[in-house]
Amino acid sequence: MILIALLPQVASTDILAACAKTSLRNLQPGPVLVLIPPDKSNLFSELLQELHAGEKWGLFISRADDIKMKHSEKPGNIIVPPISDRSKLMNSLRKLAALNSRARFLILMHDEMTMQIALRKLRTLNVANAVLMVPTGNNSSVKAYTWFPYLPPGECGKKKITAIFLDECLMENSATFVRNIPFFPQKFPQNLHGCPIVASTFPWPPFIIKSKADEEDDKAFYNDGLEIKLLRTIAHSLNSTLEYLPPPANDSKWGDRQNCGSWTGLVGDVYYKRADVALASMIATDERKKYFETTITYWSNSVVWIVPRPKFISGWRSLLGIFKPTMWAVVLVAYLLASVALCSLTHTVLRLKEPDFYRNPCNCFMATWSLTLEMGTHVHPRGLIMRVVFICWVIYSLQISTAYKSSLISSLTNPHLEPAILNMKQLANSRLKFKYTVGLYDYFNDPADANMRRIRDSLQFCDDVTVCLNSLALTAETALVNDKSYVEYLIPRLYIDSNGRPLLQPMPQEVLSYHIVMVLSKGNILLERFDEFISRIVESGLMVKWARDIMYTRAGGAVSQQSGGGRRLSMAHLQSMFVLLLIGEGLALVVLIVEVVIHKIL
Repeated sequence: MILIALLPQVASTDILAACAKTSLRNLQPGPVLVLIPPDKSNLFSELLQELHAGEKWGLFISRADDIKMKHSEKPGNIIVPPISDRSKLMNSLRKLAALNSRARFLILMHDEMTMQIALRKLRTLNVANAVLMVPTGNNSSVKAYTWFPYLPPGECGKKKITAIFLDECLMENSATFVRNIPFFPQKFPQNLHGCPIVASTFPWPPFIIKSKADEEDDKAFYNDGLEIKLLRTIAHSLNSTLEYLPPPANDSKWGDRQNCGSWTGLVGDVYYKRADVALASMIATDERKKYFETTITYWSNSVVWIVPRPKFISGWRSLLGIFKPTMWAVVLVAYLLASVALCSLTHTVLRLKEPDFYRNPCNCFMATWSLTLEMGTHVHPRGLIMRVVFICWVIYSLQISTAYKSSLISSLTNPHLEPAILNMKQLANSRLKFKYTVGLYDYFNDPADANMRRIRDSLQFCDDVTVCLNSLALTAETALVNDKSYVEYLIPRLYIDSNGRPLLQPMPQEVLSYHIVMVLSKGNILLERFDEFISRIVESGLMVKWARDIMYTRAGGAVSQQSGGGRRLSMAHLQSMFVLLLIGEGLALVVLIVEVVIHKIL
C-alpha cells in the first residue's frame, strides 16, 4: 500500500502540519516523494523533519509542476505541500495517478468545495484509496473524508459522489484523531448487489463464443467460451451482472495506440471508460502495462503457422510409392537374376533336357515376368535344378505380389499424403504464399535466420482471418501465421472434408508463446478481486476442465462419427488403374494394326 499526501495552502498551517505529521503513521516503509512547494513553507520543513526522524522512508524531492520519475524509482509514498490553485491541484493529481494510481492519497485542502472537485477528479482517475482533510470553519480541528466506489449499495457508484466522514483531528496537547481508525479501509465490497461489470470483447473462439440468440439494440451476447466462463464465475462470486459492448467498430479488434495518441479496439473501450474490462486472448504487452492494468495470467497460448493439409499422392505415384525405391531396386535385381539363371542353365549341361523355349533369352524374361504377375507359363522346365530355380521364383513372386496388392488396397482406400511441413526450413522452401495477421509482422525480424528473412521478404498482410483461412483451405496455396487455439477450435467445425479429415493443420513449431490476461483501466478497483478469483479458479483446475470441454469433447464427437467406419472405392480411388488399362489397350490396338498391315504387305 502507498500513501500520497497533497497539502494545499490553508490559513492555519500549524494545525495542518500537526495533523499531517500525525497522519504519517499510515505510510508504509519505502521511498517517499516530496513535492517542493512554491513558498517552501514551514509545513514542508516540518514534514521533512518528521520523515527523517522516522528512519524508515527514503526521500525523493521533486517540483509539483515537473513530476517525473523513472519506472524503476516508483515511490511508495508521496507528499505534496500546499497547492492553492485548483487547476494546478487537478494537474498534480493526474500526474501522480499516472505514477501510481493505486497509491494512498492524503489530501489537505482549504474548503469543502475544492474537496468535492478533487473527489470527482479522483473518481475519474480511479484513485480509490484517498483521504481528504479539510479544516473546520474556526480552524479548531481538521476533518478527514474519503469515498467508496460502490457506496451506497445498489447504486453502483453511478450517482453523485458522496464524501464519507472518517475521523477528526483535534488540537489538545498534540494533534490527535478522535476515532484513531485506519485511514484506508477495504474499499471493495464483498457484494456488488447486482451492479454490472461492463466487458468489451468480440467473438474469438474458443475463448469468446458468440451466442446464437438475437441481439438487442447495441448489446451483444456470449454464451460460451473459456474466458466467458471465467468472467461469469467471477461475476457470480461478486453478485454482479455482466454487460457486453458490441464488437469494436472498423474491425479494430484488440486495438492499439494511434500516432495521435488515441486508442482503438478493446483497449480503447477500457481507456475511455466505456468498459470495465477487455478480454479476448489478450497479451500484457509493455505498452499496455504502461497505460492499463492487467490481471494475473490464467492461460497460455501460442502463435503458429497454419498450413494446408498435405496433398494426396497422385494415382501414378501411389502405385509406385507402395514400395520404397530400394525395395523396387531389389525386386528388379531379383527379376534379372532369375531370368538370367533360367536362360543360362539351359545353355549348360542341362541344354539337352530342357525345352528349346528357355534357350531364347526373351522367352526367359517373359516367363519370369508372367510368374511375377501370378499368370503362370505354358512351358515348364524338366530338369531338377531348373525346377528348383523355377519354384523358388514362383514362391518369391507370390510373396512380393501379395505384399504389393495388400498395400495397394490400403493405399486406394486410404490414400497416402505428401510429407507434412513440420519446421521453418520446410516452410521457407515450400511454394506457399505467406500471410500474417495484426501485430505479428515484427516477430519475423531476425537477420541471423535465413529462413525468417526469406519468409519476411514475401509476407502479405491478412486483414480478415476468416477469409484467409477459407482461401487456405480451398486453394492450399497460402500459409497463415495465427492463433493456435483459435484455429484448432475451428478446424473440426469448418475445415474438414467429407471423410472427416482436416483441411488445415498447425505446424508443431511455435512462432511465439504468450500468456493471456484481462485488461482493465489504470487503478481499477476490480483488479484485486479479479486476481483473487482468477488465482483460485486456476489452482482448482477449472480452466483446464473448461478448455477440455470446449476444445475436445464437442469437436471430437463430431469428427469421430464422420471419420469412423469403412470406405467404398470410387472412380477417384481407381483412376490410376483405369488409366493404366486404357494405355495397355491402346498399345494392344497399335500392335494389332501393325500386324494387320504387315500381313497385307506380305
